[in-house]
Amino acid sequence: MVKPPRRPRTLCCAALSCLAAGCQPDAGEPPEFAERDSAGIRIVESAGDDGAYPRWQLASAPSLDLGGGPGAAHRFERIRGVARLSDGRIVVLDGASGEVHWFDGTGEPAASRRVPGHSPGDLAALWLLGVLGADTVVVWDGGGARVTRFDGAGAVADTSTVAIDLPRFQPWSIFPDGQILATWRPDPAVPAPGEVVFDSTRLLVVDVGRGVTTPVRTTPGVWWWAGPGGPEAVPFTANAVFAIATADILVASGPGWSIERRDRGGIVRERYVQDRPPAGVTRADIVAHRERVARALRDPREAAARLRAMEGMPWPPVRPAWDRLLVDDGDAIWVRIEDPDPDADRHWTVFGPHGAIIGRLRTPVFLEIWQIGADFVIGTGRDEAANEHVWGYRLDRR
Repeated sequence: MVKPPRRPRTLCCAALSCLAAGCQPDAGEPPEFAERDSAGIRIVESAGDDGAYPRWQLASAPSLDLGGGPGAAHRFERIRGVARLSDGRIVVLDGASGEVHWFDGTGEPAASRRVPGHSPGDLAALWLLGVLGADTVVVWDGGGARVTRFDGAGAVADTSTVAIDLPRFQPWSIFPDGQILATWRPDPAVPAPGEVVFDSTRLLVVDVGRGVTTPVRTTPGVWWWAGPGGPEAVPFTANAVFAIATADILVASGPGWSIERRDRGGIVRERYVQDRPPAGVTRADIVAHRERVARALRDPREAAARLRAMEGMPWPPVRPAWDRLLVDDGDAIWVRIEDPDPDADRHWTVFGPHGAIIGRLRTPVFLEIWQIGADFVIGTGRDEAANEHVWGYRLDRR
C-alpha cells in the first residue's frame, strides 16, 4: 500500500490566485481522433494507445491538508463530500457529526453548521454535497429524504422534503438548476446454488421542487451468485459510472471504452470512444484475487473454507473499462481505469470538452478525488492511523 506523506495545511498562493481568477490551461489539439455522425449521434473516437497522450503530473506532496488525528485543528469521522467554492473556500460534509464545515483558502476553520433534522452518528443518512450558483451548498439527507440549501454565508436558506419510494435509492450529483441525478436498483432475485443473477441500476433525474422523477437509462450492474453465507457480488463486475456535464448526463458501463452523453430525457446526443479491446479477466487476476481474500482472513481454516467455496464462482470473461467518472471545472471528462489490484496506483484518461482524449494522469491509491480544477486536485483519504484527511495537490497539465 502506498503511504501518504506528511503534509502542509495551506494551498500555495500561486494556485489560489489562479483559482480565484478561474484560469484554465490550453488543452490544445488532441493527438489523434476521428469524428463522425451515426443516426444523429456525434461520435468522437480517439486512438487506443495511451502512450500517444501527454502524461500529466501531480505534485509529489500535497499543498493542502485538513483533518488528521489527535491534535489536528479539525477531525473528520465520515466525509461524504468535498468542494471548493468560487471564492477559494473549501466545504466538507461530515457524515458522522451531521455537519457542514467551511474552511478559508488557507485551511483555517471558517464556519460549521449542523444539517437540520440530522442526528449525529447516523452515518448512512448524508449522501450528497453539491454547489450551485453564488456558492450555495446543497446537502441531501436520506434519513428524511430532505434537501437543505445553505447560502453563500453558510446559513440555512431552506429545507425541502422529497417523496421517494424506490428500493436502494441513492442521489449522486446535482445539476446547476438544483435537480438531482440519482439511482435506484430493484432488489435482485436470490440466486440458487450454481446460478448467477444480474443486477441493474436505474438512472433517474429528481425534480426536487415538484417531487417528480424522470428515468434516464437502465444500465447493467453487478453479478450475484450463491455464496456460502448468501448472495455475493462476483469480482470484476460493477455498476455503471456517471456524472453531470452542465445540463447533460455522462454514462459509462461495461467493458467497452465508451462514454455516452445523454440529455435529461435519456436521449443519446454524443459518444466518446477510445479504440481499444475490452480488458479480459486473466488467470493471474483470479489467482491474485484469491490470494487477497486469503490474506484478509486471519484464521487459516476460515480462509481455506472460503477459497473452497469460491471454486464454483462464475468469473466474467472481461472486466469494466472504468470505475470512476468525473467532470472537472473546465468541462473535461476524467475516467479512472478499473484495476484488479486494489493496492496499485490509479490511472486516469482525460477527454476534452470536445470529446477527444487530451491527457492522462496517475494518482496515489490512497487519494479518492472529489474535484479537479485548472491546476489542482482535491480528494480525501486516510493516513496510516486511519484518520481521515482532505488533501489538495498541484496539477501540472503540461
